[in-house]
Amino acid sequence: MAIFNSAVLTRKGNELLIDAAAGNRITFTRMIVGCGEYTDAERERSKLEKMENLKDAKQEFTFSAYKKVSEQCFLLTAVISNRELAKGYKITEIGVYGKISDDSEDVLCSIAVTNSIEESDTFPPYNGLQECQIVQDYYVTISPDAEVTVITKGASVMIEDFLATIEEIKQKFEEKIEALKKSFQDGVDKICNYLKGLGFTPADRSPDEICNAIQRIYDERYGTGYDEGRRQGQQDVINNPSAYGIALVTDIIEHMKASDWRTDFGGTSCIYTAAKNGNVNIWFRVNFDYDHPHGANAGDVYIYRNNTAICKFSASDLGYHVSEGGYASYTSTDFEQNTSSYYFDEGDKIRVEAAGNGSAGMLVVLIY
Repeated sequence: MAIFNSAVLTRKGNELLIDAAAGNRITFTRMIVGCGEYTDAERERSKLEKMENLKDAKQEFTFSAYKKVSEQCFLLTAVISNRELAKGYKITEIGVYGKISDDSEDVLCSIAVTNSIEESDTFPPYNGLQECQIVQDYYVTISPDAEVTVITKGASVMIEDFLATIEEIKQKFEEKIEALKKSFQDGVDKICNYLKGLGFTPADRSPDEICNAIQRIYDERYGTGYDEGRRQGQQDVINNPSAYGIALVTDIIEHMKASDWRTDFGGTSCIYTAAKNGNVNIWFRVNFDYDHPHGANAGDVYIYRNNTAICKFSASDLGYHVSEGGYASYTSTDFEQNTSSYYFDEGDKIRVEAAGNGSAGMLVVLIY
């Protein structure tokens, strides 16, 4: 192991301390190692104070760590590595460089040398397999009031610090992972509880069972459940149409006596008064029951607005056959039609009239 003499503050380094005492900030920039050979005379403090550079600089490194160990002392640490070294050398000299923070160039602030070549470490070249490192501490004396910064960008990491950093990062990741697990589980619990409230409790809290519960909701909503709901909705409207905004008017005339078609084309009517302005759908069903034989048995339904016919529906035109042949008697059929929407003003008379031979029963429904 190399034995270095005490570090010597150079004249340039002393000037930096004077500037620092005046309020300027010192920045320690790098450590340089070399293999310069020194005579006994050159190792004297008075000679080393005048040094401005190492005799034979080989490598330079930024600082891996630093700390203030007392009011007047800073500990600088650099990792000396042979990874970029093609040829080995004896480490006989170490220098610390620094500057006033606003200056562009740094100077040799402090230097330390070994007693001899024999007491110096041999630093081998990189063999491509195993990197060789030396963790070099360097103590620098400063004034108590000096402000100091240290450049560490690009420095090698000491293995102890590296492992400590890895452990710290690992701990943080584990905490993040646990937080994510908890957040995910809270979300799963919320979904399961919500499905349970809807009556579709998953068999367990696995993704597959949650999906199965959601599928059951979909099936009941858009599959068989949809059809059942549709039928129930239709029945609800039938049971209570006013609850769904439907104004319903019905009238039943049983066995109305229609006049003889050939005599005066008479008929019997259902007459209503329009409850409001707007369109009205008119649905009717007529049962014609002819009580005397004639080949011209027929049936028609007219719709009037006030006294003006606005449409006519003929049973035979619509495919309802009220006669099976000439001179048939007691022929009976249902004639049903859901008409288009017609506009009526409030107070208009809506007349639905069945005309034909024989007697008939008629049901009329108005839907506003």
